[in-house]
Amino acid sequence: MTSVSTRPTASAPSDRSAAPRGPLVRYLPGLDGLRALAVVAVMLYHADPDWLPGGFLGVEVFFVLSGYLITLLLLAEFDRNGRIDLGRFWMRRARRLLPALFVLLFLVLVVTAAFRSEALGRLRGDLVAGLAYVSNWYQIWTAQGYAAAGEFAPLRHLWSLAVEEQFYLVWPLVMIALFRRRASWTPALVAAWLVTIAVLISITVGLLHHSGRIGECAVTPDAYWSIGERCLPIADALYLSTITRAGGLLLGAALAFMWRPDALARGPIRRHGALLDLVGVVGLVTLGVLAWRLHFVTPTGADDVLFRGGFWFTDIATLVVIAAVAHPTARLGGILGLQPLRWIGTRSYGLYLYHWPIYQLIRRVAGNRLTVEQFLWAMAVTALITELSYRFVEQPIRTGEWRYWMRRIWHQDEPTARLVLGSVAVLCLLVGGLSVVRLQAADAEPSPIEAAIADGERDTVSIDELLDGRAGASLAVRQQRSTPTPTRPTPTTPTTPTTFTTMTTEVPATTVPSTRPPTTTTVVDSAPAVAVPPSTRSPASTAPSSSRPPTSTAPATAPPSTAAPTTTPATTSAPTAPPTTPAPVEAAPPAEATSARVARLAIGDSVMLGAAGALADRGWAVNAEVSRQMIDTVPLMQQLDEGGVFGDVVVVHLGTNGPISATSLDGVLAPVADVPRVVLVTVFADRSWTAANNDLIRSRAGGNVVLVDWAALGAECPGECFEDDAIHLRPDGRAYYADLITSAAG
Repeated sequence: MTSVSTRPTASAPSDRSAAPRGPLVRYLPGLDGLRALAVVAVMLYHADPDWLPGGFLGVEVFFVLSGYLITLLLLAEFDRNGRIDLGRFWMRRARRLLPALFVLLFLVLVVTAAFRSEALGRLRGDLVAGLAYVSNWYQIWTAQGYAAAGEFAPLRHLWSLAVEEQFYLVWPLVMIALFRRRASWTPALVAAWLVTIAVLISITVGLLHHSGRIGECAVTPDAYWSIGERCLPIADALYLSTITRAGGLLLGAALAFMWRPDALARGPIRRHGALLDLVGVVGLVTLGVLAWRLHFVTPTGADDVLFRGGFWFTDIATLVVIAAVAHPTARLGGILGLQPLRWIGTRSYGLYLYHWPIYQLIRRVAGNRLTVEQFLWAMAVTALITELSYRFVEQPIRTGEWRYWMRRIWHQDEPTARLVLGSVAVLCLLVGGLSVVRLQAADAEPSPIEAAIADGERDTVSIDELLDGRAGASLAVRQQRSTPTPTRPTPTTPTTPTTFTTMTTEVPATTVPSTRPPTTTTVVDSAPAVAVPPSTRSPASTAPSSSRPPTSTAPATAPPSTAAPTTTPATTSAPTAPPTTPAPVEAAPPAEATSARVARLAIGDSVMLGAAGALADRGWAVNAEVSRQMIDTVPLMQQLDEGGVFGDVVVVHLGTNGPISATSLDGVLAPVADVPRVVLVTVFADRSWTAANNDLIRSRAGGNVVLVDWAALGAECPGECFEDDAIHLRPDGRAYYADLITSAAG
């Protein structure tokens, strides 16, 4: 987030004092405007990616700006002094960047210790990496890229600052090496070499990019690099690595060699301002189109266009805008330099630093999205903290004014100011010290979601166990290991529809409706705290279908309404009595151990995996995996069908992790066409594909297929049912979920 808002101060004359003074880097207010647009794009993307899917490209704009401005400064310093003072250069960078970073890390540490102490263990590594400016490499090594959701990660955004700081450390050394051999090169030659290297980086990124879905390492190994026992996502490595993101920095540096503002003012090209304005506007429009059309990840994997040219086109468009802004007679620089944009641009570093942890405090975990109201509150708080930091921390330290403040306070006759300053310092030391002590004592514990999934894995049966007939014995052992508790404690809170925080990195902010959309097929559409199957239900008598279950002729969905949902009269939905004291659901007998046939089998993703214990207590054999998608399950279902595994009831709950196609859903249902009862479960998740997935799932209900409309029923779960990501389940939610499925099974 480089900012060059003033002319470099003149330094002492060098031993070449007779030489004319070199050009100074004049202030370019239009670059502050471009910086403002970039940081606004990033903040919109971080709030809700559907608002601006490619808003993260604002970081790439920052990289190009940094390469251009830092190289201009180094060229100007060498022209003026005949040398580059590394110590002074790095000290200027430190005064510019470190004060606000220290404030951020202090605030994050104190707030986390006070309000999110369970996350302290994980924060320790992020803090150290942030201080050392290696956050990008740390996130690659620990697989904590932007695609990773479900965690409280207040420092995840520091990766881009790490990339820039590493550039600041290395690039002056490269420039010094160039200047020592100045007779052997021209600016055009250096620029050509830099462009060539940037092109090679772009080609390498395109070749290394994995095109296709990114699942767990064992499911999609081609999407990972394996180092020892670690699986590192290729998309994260390409996105976060300093090497693969150096293209924008190098292209900006190349432009600095060829497009120096003061030289332009003296050359013939100064007459072509109108042409540069036109080209600059085209560049801005291109950036807007790229920010609207490109994505980091999509439901089918990392965006191919982004990694195979998207970054390159962003760099070129940014170079064009910079060229127009730096031109002495072009008007685009004046437009982008208007005061509101300049205010944002000069504070872009602070806005970038502070907005992300504030978002995290509001939405609880990375991946959740902000509503418009939450976003406005977050922006107000971010702007306030940024302005305070800019006025009282960043600018005073950067300009040296803090020394004047301290001398003035110290020499005042009235001691009040000294007492206040001393008290604040002591309080900060005390609070910070206590927070550090808690940080050192904290363990890096798994998140609640990770812990639930780890517990659930002990209550699942593998494919091998299902195929060789050991599933029943394994289930019996699991049931003996724990005392079944099929009933949930009566919730202490009233049973009312719950509104959940928006979430994920893919979809617009929405809230779960307080009324359920009516369904038109065989649906468990309303339930008490424990869903008790009606006595009239006889799943075994349902005629098996030899082909895909018929599609309902009624609309798949309808707008939310307060009207009671309707169901096909052939079967009765679960009772709609209010959830008072639940009646226990009797656990089904364990699955048979003498053959591969499993009476009750549940197949799902991490939502079901977290609830595997509750399902096993109710007699279900559970096979669930993290990140499982419907398309992956088609060959699995065929394999289980050929192995004679399917028994009386099969439950399928998929669709959380990506869009479902009709082909894949029908491919899952075809092998269970002869199973007496198949239970399809809709998706409860605030993701862009959820509505379409649920429409498709609902359309397949009928015949031997019944529906548990989890998308609607999840909102009615009493008690503390969902984790912070509003997808995975807490104990109350697991019991409620398992009861609904068991009730629907009959």
